[in-house]
Amino acid sequence: MSKILPALLVVIGLGLVGATTPSRAGGWAVVTVDDWPTDVVANRPFTISFSLRQHGQHLMNGQIGNVEFDDEQKSNATPLQFDVLPAAAQGHYTATITLPSAGAWRWRIVVFGKHTMPSLTVHATPVPPDLAGEMRPVTLGRTLFVAKGCSRCHVHPAVPGSRSIGVIGPVAAVAQTAPPLPNRALTAEFLRQWLSDPKAVKPTTLMPTLDLKQNEVEALTAFLLNAEQE
Repeated sequence: MSKILPALLVVIGLGLVGATTPSRAGGWAVVTVDDWPTDVVANRPFTISFSLRQHGQHLMNGQIGNVEFDDEQKSNATPLQFDVLPAAAQGHYTATITLPSAGAWRWRIVVFGKHTMPSLTVHATPVPPDLAGEMRPVTLGRTLFVAKGCSRCHVHPAVPGSRSIGVIGPVAAVAQTAPPLPNRALTAEFLRQWLSDPKAVKPTTLMPTLDLKQNEVEALTAFLLNAEQE
């Protein structure tokens, strides 16, 4: 590992920086969802929590906005909107959501830009624990690639619209240095280290530590190495 690490650092460039979106103020920010919502049930409240970083690095306080949901079965319906509130931790926010019906829902976080998330499945009734099937690691990793904020800086053929950065100038140039993925030079061992603590691997990287849980690190690693198996 020690012999290939320097070469991998050159390949990885700035690292797995999060998704960027244009803001009302002319800059851009990154949303990182803390926990992907699972076992969501119609008419039962659940909470979305996320961090917001300006230019993918600096946690931002004092922002306002909402979370919008569209029922995929009702194309002409007005989106449901839920207020975003500041959380105790710096740069973190929450929104309490209640969706009225089961099915697939499109959603986005609208705070310092518009951050589109993967569709969310809502169940009509709670799923018994013995019947609840966990997402396959590669499938979960693909979801997290968007929800954790990688997809708008890194282009990935398994993620349509990835690296669609809507900003121009020096800031965009920084974001666009993120290397395309997948990259077969990257090993599972390296990806686990990088995703867990990028600055421990490369102190000068612009990528912040995203406080990923171990199962999230494993899912993202599986996706980046085996996306074709999804």
